[in-house]
Amino acid sequence: MSRFSALTPRAKIFTREKTQTPKADSSSSEEKKLPNIVLKKHSPKAIPRPQFNRRRNEMEAQQLSSSTGEESKSIEKESKSEISGSDSADTPAKKKINLSISKALVNIVPKDRFKSTRPSSARSPRAFLSRNAASVKKAPPPSSDADLLLEGQLSPGMNHETTPPPHLINFPSLPEYARGSAFKRTAFANSKRQEPLQKRGVFATKANADAKKTRLQRIRGTLPTGVNLDDNGNLTGTTYLIATPKFLEGGSPAFEGLEDLAFQDYFNRVENNALNGNLAEVAGQKITPQAQSDFFRLDYEFCDEDGSIFRSYDLDIPKEKQKQRNEAVTLALRAFSGSDAATTVLSAILHQSTPGAIARGLRNVDGFEMAHLRLISAMNTKVRKVYVVKEDGSREHIVNPLGLAGARFKLSKQENDFKLSIEWQMYYEAKLGQEEFLPLGENEIIGVHCQAEFVVHGDTAHTTVTTDDDKERNFMELTIPDGGIQATFSGRLKLD
Repeated sequence: MSRFSALTPRAKIFTREKTQTPKADSSSSEEKKLPNIVLKKHSPKAIPRPQFNRRRNEMEAQQLSSSTGEESKSIEKESKSEISGSDSADTPAKKKINLSISKALVNIVPKDRFKSTRPSSARSPRAFLSRNAASVKKAPPPSSDADLLLEGQLSPGMNHETTPPPHLINFPSLPEYARGSAFKRTAFANSKRQEPLQKRGVFATKANADAKKTRLQRIRGTLPTGVNLDDNGNLTGTTYLIATPKFLEGGSPAFEGLEDLAFQDYFNRVENNALNGNLAEVAGQKITPQAQSDFFRLDYEFCDEDGSIFRSYDLDIPKEKQKQRNEAVTLALRAFSGSDAATTVLSAILHQSTPGAIARGLRNVDGFEMAHLRLISAMNTKVRKVYVVKEDGSREHIVNPLGLAGARFKLSKQENDFKLSIEWQMYYEAKLGQEEFLPLGENEIIGVHCQAEFVVHGDTAHTTVTTDDDKERNFMELTIPDGGIQATFSGRLKLD
């Protein structure tokens, strides 16, 4: 039961309001003591209804029922009888009812009901700050590395000043300028501000891809026909050497004046010029000076028709004794060829200049000499280690890059003719200042495996011709079969 039910007849709610009213009649002493209060009707919706504490409301209702219970009943009866008449009439009975109701309301709601019970000093901002500051716990002193190690929050070898808190240890690492609270990083990642960065990254990626594509095209233009370069920089494929390259400034002078000439014609011209020059004599046989310089150190193999094989590396003569080794190889060649003339003719091609011409004869797709390549040998790798990068990214250490010195000459007979096969492994790097055409990592090189096959006409080799000036000369007639000279590339370039 509400505490206002006994005081609100006909479900009407009254409030008190101080107004200026005329003085009451002097005949009534009780009315003079009462305050100038008049009741005013209000709509229930316009009345502010404070929400009282439930426990306090119950206590006030009990006090009201005990002190004013009897008076309230009498007031309610009188109010029903009088108010049923004229509401606008200001009768003495109505005045008495209004005064009694006002007195009851004053007893119910004290004047200081809506005033704060706290002292004014407690409601000041300074008091609020001091009260909250007192309630805040002081931060504990920073823990040492030893304490963090005991608590399991720090791993050995880590510093608490640079180690993030435990809940952020597994958080993705960011650059130094982007480090902040986890909330800021997460909020930024989920915001629309990331879209311009993503677009910027797309543009940067596209620009890098275009630059890489342009770089690949430039490098591919310097490679021989048949050699491929994939997007990862891996070199594969085999090229077949048919003609000499076009001379390029800075290239080998060996092809100057002999440009774009078939290798068959090139070797015939060069070797016949050597046979027409001064010859050396070793063990009673005439051989070219180039052969005299290489017989003692190169790898030769002579395979005769009867199955006998001579190998220069199997000679029981130290390489320091050059004269003895030269004589041994020359005598073995004489026994294999069958004549002094053929021995002289074959000596014109059994030397290092033959594979050297092929190594310098690599040409690009436009037919020009690959002048940016530098041949690797044991001489220019004495104080460094060189590596070839394979397709899987592993690096192969080249222990002893012999280059042209590692060429193996195999001579055999093909009916009446002589067949010469040469095989060797070469390595290249870019010349100083031309690394853009062959980009490689530090001490990295590429490999080129070469094979060459020549056929020397036997009848011409065995014939000695007397010239008009009464000099005896020997001539070479050499042919190269289709695909007789080939080079296979390997290795990986550094494109990043």
